[in-house]
Amino acid sequence: VSIYTTDANGRRQKTYQIFVQFNSYAKLTCETDLKGTSLTWEHSVTGTSPFVPVVSSPFISVTDGRNGELLLELTKSRLSSSGVYRCRGPSGVSSVTVHVVGAINSLNGSVILRRREEILGRLLFFTSHVDPDERPSISCQFVISNLNPDQTKIIWRGGLCQSHPELYQTSTTLDSNSNTASGRLTLIRPGLISQLYGTYQCILKVGPDEAGAFEVKLAIPPVVKNSKSYVYLYPGEKFAHICEILAQPTVKSSVLWARNKIPLKSDISASSTKHLQRIRWDSVTLPNDRIVIDAVELSDRAIYSCFVYNDMGNSTGAVYLQVINIWSIASATIFVIAELFLLSGSALLCAKYKDMCHRQVRSQNAS
Repeated sequence: VSIYTTDANGRRQKTYQIFVQFNSYAKLTCETDLKGTSLTWEHSVTGTSPFVPVVSSPFISVTDGRNGELLLELTKSRLSSSGVYRCRGPSGVSSVTVHVVGAINSLNGSVILRRREEILGRLLFFTSHVDPDERPSISCQFVISNLNPDQTKIIWRGGLCQSHPELYQTSTTLDSNSNTASGRLTLIRPGLISQLYGTYQCILKVGPDEAGAFEVKLAIPPVVKNSKSYVYLYPGEKFAHICEILAQPTVKSSVLWARNKIPLKSDISASSTKHLQRIRWDSVTLPNDRIVIDAVELSDRAIYSCFVYNDMGNSTGAVYLQVINIWSIASATIFVIAELFLLSGSALLCAKYKDMCHRQVRSQNAS
């Protein structure tokens, strides 16, 4: 006598233990090599309690299959459907343990950002930074029939769990009274690393098998990583600045820009101001997240700020572009050189005057 399970793709597999999701479908097939013999399905809640014949119900169906097979279908699995099922025939008995698992709860988490006042030139604005004292966490909870504390635990996948487990703290809580397993993942060191945020998998393991999984999200509101910077260029050089944004869920709208607090439109080709017509935008990771001026001029000297937002919040960053005036530097250099010449000339005249005075004194003393 042999027992096979059939998955959603129709593949049959011989097994002695299966995990069935709550309120889902599963099929067990019992077969024997002896033709013309009868088979019977029996069920025990624990495997040590008495086995009783399985009869069809709203949640369980027992039907005859092809070539003398006897099918047992869990049409809508319940916790009461779990236990040990065995198929009895004249030549022997085969059994399979059925665990019914339900993913009953999950809790997403988010990083806490704090506002900070920044001053760049004459621009006063607020940036966001991660609060290191606030440790975000996510959690999940499963219910499993016949909970075995020695064999049950919850593991996590996603983020940097595999490569940098030291960044996380994980825990599993088991309750035998309610047959629940709860898991929690806490981010010990929240930072501006994109791989830390997004979708994690909370996985229930029973022994070596994965019995169920949850997708849980760890979010971070928008934050501009390079919130304050300075750029010094000479006329004719290229100015390119990326507004580095970290957000999960990602920002879908275009980055908004301003020049000295005056908003810049994405289409400024019709602008009456000549220097604004030379500004363009590129998209690196987000729409319009890089501002570009191919050849800067003195009139481009300004504070350029970027603004980004989504449903979780907003953030601002700024860059101070300072275009160096070559003629001012040249005139200052010429002035310094002229002063040096004047000083050296004055020193030479003073030396000659002193020498002449000494000669007059020596001639008077000689006479």
